[in-house]
Amino acid sequence: MNRPPPRTPCSHPPHRLRRRREFRAHRRVIVRIGPAGCVLAMPGAEVLRVPAFDVRAVDSNGAGDAHVGVFVAGLAEGLSPARAALRANAAAAIAVTRRGPATAPTRTDVDRLLDGA
Repeated sequence: MNRPPPRTPCSHPPHRLRRRREFRAHRRVIVRIGPAGCVLAMPGAEVLRVPAFDVRAVDSNGAGDAHVGVFVAGLAEGLSPARAALRANAAAAIAVTRRGPATAPTRTDVDRLLDGA
């Protein structure tokens, strides 16, 4: 069986190595932990737990998609990662209160939940 040689840092052109190092230096990680909310890890900062909202879940189908979509949208709008994660938790909380996978909340739904929190 012909296998390509394993890729090592030495096999990357120098410009790709620089881009990889830059990416790793700015890497952020978000881990969803279901009804407990999510956790953010960012370079140079403490790990931050962002709490969930207390709702009565009826169907978790689509909650992860709602969470990711609202989180990324928040970052694209210039929100801090912590604020974007809080909005994402609100979106996921709303999504689990509805049946079916196509239940992503609107911006108004998310704002209403956050205003009541």
